[in-house]
Amino acid sequence: MKIPSKIFKSLISIGLITLPATILYPSAGYAELNCSALDGKWTGKMRGLQNGPTSFKIKNCKLAWKLPDGRTNNCKYREKDGVVKYSCSLGSRGIVKIQGSKIQMKNVYTANQHGAYTANFTK
Repeated sequence: MKIPSKIFKSLISIGLITLPATILYPSAGYAELNCSALDGKWTGKMRGLQNGPTSFKIKNCKLAWKLPDGRTNNCKYREKDGVVKYSCSLGSRGIVKIQGSKIQMKNVYTANQHGAYTANFTK
């Protein structure tokens, strides 16, 4: 029996169906994030201290993130303890959620210093 895609996506989002970890983490034990699957240009919106359109280009887990105010923030992704995290040249650090062609970045570690924000991107 085939599950319609909208229902399938809903079941994944609430955790009733889980995808194999090898989709994002190809090596056993979650040792390394598979960044090649994320390479390319991503666009989205940033909400919080800064609001507006934003984008980045990613290659090998390194991002050149164009902020709404025009500055470029050089960032990198890394996996630690099963969580994808980011750190940037302008000082922000946070958590990354990756779901298919969507990425969300939230500065949970530096919100007090750099203002709270959430940035949502699509490829």
